Amino acid sequence: MLSGDHRTIGEGEFDNFAFLGLLGSLDYHGWLGVQGYGIGGDAYENFRRSRDALRGIEHRLGRHPSWAELRPDHL
Repeated sequence: MLSGDHRTIGEGEFDNFAFLGLLGSLDYHGWLGVQGYGIGGDAYENFRRSRDALRGIEHRLGRHPSWAELRPDHL
């Protein structure tokens, strides 16, 4: 995978868990968007995988909020 490639959430280089943990620590409760262009394949399946990954992250952060404190310094 090349840096900057578009992937479904949970399959790329970007640490979505740490990012969502950071948003939570900032008390952000707004909307999140998912861009699905440039991924290829079935758009509905890609969205489903991204949605499921986000729900999994949300579930883990809800059960273990302290894990968000382990985020890398670059966020």
